[in-house]
Amino acid sequence: MCRQIRTRGYKQPEIRRKSYTRYDKIDGKYPGDKVQVDIKYVPDDCIKFPTYGYKYYQITGIDEYGRKRINKAGGKAREEIS
Repeated sequence: MCRQIRTRGYKQPEIRRKSYTRYDKIDGKYPGDKVQVDIKYVPDDCIKFPTYGYKYYQITGIDEYGRKRINKAGGKAREEIS
């Protein structure tokens, strides 16, 4: 019986299960709706001018809708020396 089923090509249809995700996907519907922001410290070795105790940071924003990247460098903060 099994041989006849195999030769005639009778198969049970494969059950395909829908993939399950626990979290809802948040998509940007328009530019500026969802933005990733990254802040990095710039080491003193990379700065080519005297810092006078200031620390400089690089701020990067990436728009999720259009993947546009914006870099801002220079947000400085004074380092307190005790």
